Amino acid sequence: MAASFNPGRYICSAFCIGVVLGAMFEAGCQTNGGAITASSERERYLLSLVDRNFQDPQAHYLLAEYYHMEGLWDKALYQLDLALRFGPYFRKAQVAKIRILMEKGDRANADAQVSVFIKQSAHNPDALVDLARTFRQEGLDRYAVHCLEQAALLWPRSAMVFKELGLYWLAKDQTAKAKENLIKSFELDPTQPDVAGALGRLGVVVELPSKQKTGTTASPPNT
Repeated sequence: MAASFNPGRYICSAFCIGVVLGAMFEAGCQTNGGAITASSERERYLLSLVDRNFQDPQAHYLLAEYYHMEGLWDKALYQLDLALRFGPYFRKAQVAKIRILMEKGDRANADAQVSVFIKQSAHNPDALVDLARTFRQEGLDRYAVHCLEQAALLWPRSAMVFKELGLYWLAKDQTAKAKENLIKSFELDPTQPDVAGALGRLGVVVELPSKQKTGTTASPPNT
């Protein structure tokens, strides 16, 4: 049975991050002899977090981020694989893995990993939209739109998926694609005032059900 979708489970609190960064800063101070570098102290501290709770995906993610900054790509990928083993829907770790593969010039493997993440989330349109949003937030638009297009194929009755696709193309000034997907979303669920508003800004006037009207009424668009 597929794991339940709960991305919030793997998000460290601001307090937790503050403690980690504070400890890293303190540990980064060199000894009087200068033999222990700030870098090695940071690594030692992050390794201690992993040792303390090996099944904590956040600990592996933080260590992977350190190795990434040090240019140790293989070590970073190993820690990200562990993070995703214990937190299959840990979006930050998923995106970090794709970024490193792209930096290595291994686009084929990056594409393959994205396909794995999409397949993993295919049971739920919410999960697919969340994955697409994460890619988009991190500037990986190519993968964001691919994820949404796959979601539309898998969930052709999901108003949310077509809404997200429409808003994506609207942000890219691709008005024809934006209209097509927003109209599809509204047809599937005509109780979406935000979609009606977006269509109105594109010159397409639609009518909400009586309880949801915002003051603008007209005949539904011809599609």
